[in-house]
Amino acid sequence: MPKFVLCLALCVTITAQANLHITEFMADNESSLRDEDGDYSDWIEIYNAGTTLQNLDGWSLTDDVSVPAKWRFPAGIQMAPDTYLIVFASDKNRTNAARLHTNFKLSAGGEYLGLIDPLGSAASEFSTSYPEQNPDISYGRDAGDFSLLLFFPVATPGARNVTGGAGFTPEVEFSRQSGTFSSIENFLLALSVSSTNAVIYYTFGTNVPSPTTFRYTNALLITNSTLVRARAFAPDLLPGPIASRTYVALSPDVLDFSSDLPIMVLHNFGQGPVLATGEDQYVAMFGFEPRLGRTGITNRPAHAERGTFHVRGLVTAVDSDKGKASFLLELQDELGSNKDVPLFGLPEESDWVLYAPNPLDRALFQNPLAHQLRRDLGGYSSRTRFFEMFLKDDRGGSGPITSGDYYGLFVLEERIKRDANRIDVEQLQPEHTNLPEISGGYIFSFDETNGAPQLIAGGTNMNWEYPSGFEMTNAFRAPQLNYIRDYFNQFNSALHSPNWTNSVLGYAAYIDADSWIDYHLHTVLTFNVDALRLSTYFYKPRNQRLQFGPPWDFDRSQGSAEMRDFNPLVWRSIRGSDYFNESPWWFKLFQDPDFWQRWIDRYQGQRDGPLSTNHIFALVDGFANELREAQLREQSRWDVFPRTGVTNSGDFVYNFGSIPIYDNEIRFKKHWYSLRLGFIDSQFLGRPTHSRVAKALDAKAGIAA
Repeated sequence: MPKFVLCLALCVTITAQANLHITEFMADNESSLRDEDGDYSDWIEIYNAGTTLQNLDGWSLTDDVSVPAKWRFPAGIQMAPDTYLIVFASDKNRTNAARLHTNFKLSAGGEYLGLIDPLGSAASEFSTSYPEQNPDISYGRDAGDFSLLLFFPVATPGARNVTGGAGFTPEVEFSRQSGTFSSIENFLLALSVSSTNAVIYYTFGTNVPSPTTFRYTNALLITNSTLVRARAFAPDLLPGPIASRTYVALSPDVLDFSSDLPIMVLHNFGQGPVLATGEDQYVAMFGFEPRLGRTGITNRPAHAERGTFHVRGLVTAVDSDKGKASFLLELQDELGSNKDVPLFGLPEESDWVLYAPNPLDRALFQNPLAHQLRRDLGGYSSRTRFFEMFLKDDRGGSGPITSGDYYGLFVLEERIKRDANRIDVEQLQPEHTNLPEISGGYIFSFDETNGAPQLIAGGTNMNWEYPSGFEMTNAFRAPQLNYIRDYFNQFNSALHSPNWTNSVLGYAAYIDADSWIDYHLHTVLTFNVDALRLSTYFYKPRNQRLQFGPPWDFDRSQGSAEMRDFNPLVWRSIRGSDYFNESPWWFKLFQDPDFWQRWIDRYQGQRDGPLSTNHIFALVDGFANELREAQLREQSRWDVFPRTGVTNSGDFVYNFGSIPIYDNEIRFKKHWYSLRLGFIDSQFLGRPTHSRVAKALDAKAGIAA
């Protein structure tokens, strides 16, 4: 009898196995479905097409035909008839009934995938290798015929598959890559596709090509700056990917323009002055890198991208009469999603600041210098790259770039953002409601309000930078809001408690004092008059204490023409931040003698390294030498000249001379830093030292160092 029962059970399993199918999977998940950690893990959908309950005891999934039981389902998993089960192919290997994750990931390049029954046979498989996969497009079986394999542009995890295609129409090929061309040399642009029965449709501009737009029959004559988008369509196949190429015409007066810096060309194709709207505009971007020491805009661009941009800042964002503007640039793919690009050699990202040195900074490199000094101290600060810009944003439509479109010297800067290469805090998803996940990451700022709800905690108001203030007001974020609000309140209470200097009960349990000291020291050294109150960032990583930084915005620092920071021989400016007494937390921290001493020790310990006079002078010379050629064009374009005459600020007087020479600004910057370092040195007792004689006597007496 026991043997008969066992046989009957096996027969039921074998009979039922044909009713379980892998109906859909995604091997390149970028945004379709998140797992419980908030990660876009690959996933596999299993469907019970039978009429009976199916127990998955003994069943497994595998991506290796030679290892059929690579990942086994845990006991107790059952599937009712006409139901779907999602298993994440994440390599996290979780067998909680509510959170199933395999111990392997899927390959977007194609591989074997099988659902294996308890006898080791494949109940459902993609034998040999499924085809190469595309981002956020699933692959699986037709809902009416499981033998028909299709791609699904609209993924439906946990639901019946919708219309798909057996494959994709090939991408349209262009006879010429994106780039510039002489406005007096028109050319023919040919489009082609490798499929013989495919039809190409195209558009001029940003519209999506479709069968309702232009049908391609003959080569296109390109006579002016043009954006061409094309897509191929074929019977029984999904439409091919959208492909774009941008061609920017150059008038004869800029064909010979060259620089020893990279060059960026921005063209908004007739949307009008970006300063006038202050809103996002479409923009085509070309980036040119030096070749053999020189950069020309007739060369093939190193970067040919599309995206959006808008003016950033307050003073220059009104209209073009107010002067040179800075911009925020977001690079995007063909579908409008963020596209990470290693722009001008910096770590890849989609969001960039195009910073315009303004009249406050006559040396033109205050921001890059300050950021480099902070990185030299060992912490993150935005990386930078100088470049020159041409900007075409008039209402002339697709006109060529002319010498009048030269927009001057710029600095490419990494925007303050959560990113593995920037502020490297963890991604915080709504699902993260328990420790340790709920403890990070968060990013905040002290600055002008950004229009979003603020966090009121720790005795102050602060802006949400990540997640956004709008996100944090949603009910599903309430546990996270309560956690971080309590964290700041507890920190503030500990800071003002009787045991506030205790390493366990006091403020030290909540902040990473080393990061706070480095940020503050750097702020004082550069005399950043608005720091600690404006453009001030801080963040909390997961399972770590509150970090301060990274620093930002050095327009008004290092002896700028704004004058509040001109005198290097004082701790602070009357109208600037009171560094050692600033609310809400700094004034209390500097009442702790140990915190103060750590600040002094850190400063003095770096005086032979990153904060040595020679090192800072070398940085100044390096940046100045990069800019000597471009500085003359910047001066001509914007009529901003190096300073002249005698400038008096309190006890500090400096004579720039009678002629506006760039070298005067360089000499001043070195002089300013020399005095600043000397002033700070003079405020403290020097570090103890041993003379060589004393060391020799100690050694002779056998005294250990």
